[in-house]
Amino acid sequence: MEDSEKMLEHLRLGADSTIDLRGGNYAIMDLRKVNLSGADLTMADLSKANLTKAKLTKAKLREAKLNAAIIMHAKLNEAELILTNLTKANLAKADLSKAILTKADLSGANLRGAMLAETEIIGAEIAEADLTKANLMHASLKDASLIKAKLKAAKLANADLSNADLTGADLTGADLSYANLMDAKLNNANLSRANLKGARITYAFLKNAKLTGADLSGADLAYTDLKMANLENANLSNARLNWTDLTHADLRKANLAGADLSNSLLIKANLMGADLKNADLTDAVLNGALLSKL
Repeated sequence: MEDSEKMLEHLRLGADSTIDLRGGNYAIMDLRKVNLSGADLTMADLSKANLTKAKLTKAKLREAKLNAAIIMHAKLNEAELILTNLTKANLAKADLSKAILTKADLSGANLRGAMLAETEIIGAEIAEADLTKANLMHASLKDASLIKAKLKAAKLANADLSNADLTGADLTGADLSYANLMDAKLNNANLSRANLKGARITYAFLKNAKLTGADLSGADLAYTDLKMANLENANLSNARLNWTDLTHADLRKANLAGADLSNSLLIKANLMGADLKNADLTDAVLNGALLSKL
């Protein structure tokens, strides 16, 4: 530990930050505002370290331990964090734009207001993490686990969430416009007032999901499971819902004008007050459905 402290003291005094710190033990250390840009911290132990406002731009942190570390307002843009342990780390308002977090463990982490635009988070574990108001625009979250994650008002426009597991996630008011949610699991998720305009949600699972007041205009929901989903007051105008299962779905006052509902299952669905103007209901199954008008 003594050698590590001396090395880091040199960094504070302006030494070359590209120094080799691989495998070092820096756990619980006070590293606030330290410049570690470009440093090689592969497999280093930084658990419970205080890295508030630290500069880690382009740092190599592959397989490093950052569990329970305080990394608020830190710069980690373009950093390599593959297989990194960030469980319960505090990354509030940290800049992780264009970073690589493939298969990293961020479960229970605080990422409130964090910048994750264009970040690669493929196959990462992000269960129960707090991503409230985080910026994930154009991020790749393919195959990621976001079970029960908090994503209220998060920016996910054009993000790739294909095959991601968002079961029970809170996406209230999130911007998912033009996002790729193909094969995503969103059972029991809360998407109230979410913007899903033009999103690709084919073959997805949204059983019992809450989509009240959501904007799904022009979205592609073909072959999706929306059984028992709450779509009251949702905007589904010009959406593709062909071959979609809407059994027992609540579609009261939903805007379905121009929607393609061909071959869909609307068994016992509630369509009272729904706008079905110019909707295509060819071969749709409406057994037991509640309809005020067609």
